[in-house]
Amino acid sequence: MSWINRLQPVIEMRSPNGNIFTPKWIGNERSREKKLGLFTYPDVAGTVPQDLNVNSTKWPLTVYFDNSDHDIEGERFFEATAETGTWTVQHPVKGTLVLQLVSVTEAVQPVTSGNVTAFTIQFIEPADVEVIKSKLELRNLAVTAGLNSRSSVLQQFADQVSDVAGNARTAVNTATKKVKTAMNSVLGPLAQIDDAVNSSFKSIDRAIDDTLTQATLFPEELGGQLQNLAILPAQIAVSSTQKLNNYGNLIIEIFKVDGDTKETFAVKDLVLSACVVAVSNISSTSDAKTKAEAIIQVEKVSKFFDDITNELDKDQALVPTTKIEDQYISQEGSYPQNLLTASFAIDYLLRFSFDLGIEKRFTLKENRLPIMITIDEYGTDLFLDFFNETNKLSRSQFLLLPPGFEVVVFPGAIL
Repeated sequence: MSWINRLQPVIEMRSPNGNIFTPKWIGNERSREKKLGLFTYPDVAGTVPQDLNVNSTKWPLTVYFDNSDHDIEGERFFEATAETGTWTVQHPVKGTLVLQLVSVTEAVQPVTSGNVTAFTIQFIEPADVEVIKSKLELRNLAVTAGLNSRSSVLQQFADQVSDVAGNARTAVNTATKKVKTAMNSVLGPLAQIDDAVNSSFKSIDRAIDDTLTQATLFPEELGGQLQNLAILPAQIAVSSTQKLNNYGNLIIEIFKVDGDTKETFAVKDLVLSACVVAVSNISSTSDAKTKAEAIIQVEKVSKFFDDITNELDKDQALVPTTKIEDQYISQEGSYPQNLLTASFAIDYLLRFSFDLGIEKRFTLKENRLPIMITIDEYGTDLFLDFFNETNKLSRSQFLLLPPGFEVVVFPGAIL
């Protein structure tokens, strides 16, 4: 099959609203430019490039309508260029193209070219829309990944402690009590902020005690209760930074739970994976008010996941490997979902940070009222508490700031 067979006889253009046009086309060029960061340094010959992939491919097209109603068809085409969205072009040489219209110019030449209506069009090939996700999409993906993580971790836990009798039962009970103590110590004060959450938190805590005293232990029941206890306080209406700090402290306490059996490590694995979900839930509803705060949260989420993975890998190395049934494999069935959960949360925070304010600092040359600085920099006094907090003002500074005081503000910040 030669190029002649592959060549299509006409060009077809479908507008975003589905209007179809089949103008004449002779030929055009297409072009692409590299996306480069170019850096020059003193005493260094030449320019140092940073290759950042490519910009969109440019598709200029010059098309003609030449039938008896070319003026009417040309007018219909021009109106279609105002539609919102991408065009689908069946290109005679390149096949199906999905393109974004950038500009269109009509040549109105009734004297010299009255028998045709010609258009010069500039298209670009847009980036893959699957790659570009909105904040809402990323939040939903993080929530879905968290639910999948909980399911896979619960199944993993049930498989790892399926035979819970004798020493294995003792190991599960002991590890459960230790992680429960840690959660009560670190998350209990957080849960107490909200009466409804605190009531549920205590109810789950009592249910775990009841489960441990049953003659037969059902791993799925115990695992679900531990997950709920770990994740519930993440919904408390306090700052996301405070909640992330709480969960960071909990993770450290779970690391301290000792033991060398696969049952012990299975309990730790379950609760630490639940912490990944909780941290993701917090991040995907972040109330960060500045870029700096959002980036710090990104770093926390990333560090939590890395630390948890490293800790569980260390636990795996401590379990004797003489018998397959006694082996413990960290995050055996849950690592992919845990990774997705953390990744989507980080992606959300990064996208969220695009809308936040950038830090700006200046030094006062004269006495200034904090409320007046707030109004000047933020356009409203509604940011006064935010201004006081971000500048760490003491009570004596609430009314007046002296010359020489370094002020920090975040233009574009949101409340």
